[in-house]
Amino acid sequence: MPIRPGLTPNPAKSSLDRKYKVVQVCETLESPETREREVSSLRMAMRERKLRQATIVTRNEQDDLVVDEGLIHVVPVWDFLLA
Repeated sequence: MPIRPGLTPNPAKSSLDRKYKVVQVCETLESPETREREVSSLRMAMRERKLRQATIVTRNEQDDLVVDEGLIHVVPVWDFLLA
């Protein structure tokens, strides 16, 4: 199947040119162990991708967590899906 005009990859653009969002999903952050696991994973990804914001999607919790890497938004799933 031939590549149609306008759909050819741009060799000058690399994967580093893309914008990234880091999102973690869990039912709840009530347990300290779960909170630590989810936050530490996001912090590592934020450092790797040099991001200042990330998101944790939960069943119904909402919060903003300030960490050394930036800000982690905790949002309920309905809010995430409507955004």
